[in-house]
Amino acid sequence: MIYTVTAVIFLHIISLPIVFSVRVDADSDKGFGTVSVKLFFITVFKRSLDVDALKNSLFGGSQADDEKRSNDDATDGKRSKLKAYAFASAKRALLRLRVRELTVNVRIGTGNAAASAMTVGALRVAFNRACTVLGYVGDAEIEPDYGAEMIRILFSGIFSLCIADIIYAACGALRDIAGEKTKRSVASTT
Repeated sequence: MIYTVTAVIFLHIISLPIVFSVRVDADSDKGFGTVSVKLFFITVFKRSLDVDALKNSLFGGSQADDEKRSNDDATDGKRSKLKAYAFASAKRALLRLRVRELTVNVRIGTGNAAASAMTVGALRVAFNRACTVLGYVGDAEIEPDYGAEMIRILFSGIFSLCIADIIYAACGALRDIAGEKTKRSVASTT
């Protein structure tokens, strides 16, 4: 009897949804930005953003930034198995994420009307693709500002994920990595 009760309690705990919310608020005109993450509506992470650095990276950074990116790309190919496993697990968990609410308001300007239009189009396509992957039907207000270099972002979303989803994603990633290893060993022997 005690085993049945323990099993029922365990199954209830792993099927309980973990609800978290993310809010990003950035404005280059006012020079502020914040990112906050809440777990069960309790703030667990809050950080201010350097909006000027974000603006410089989007609208053209320095040559030193480009050199740093090329060095990061060179070391990226040397990822360890643990990093590959963590990335594969996160990717699988992201596909199991449930979107409960999503609000996106973006106004972006590059100083060039054509570039602003292309950027807004690309952002709208990226948002729609992300909604398709997450299984969410929604719309975003993504508008261009043709006359100025500016970024204004207001993103807020409520998401949920069960512990069972995390376990499923971790096991699937482990299976993929183990299957990849056996494929390599079979290919090397032939």
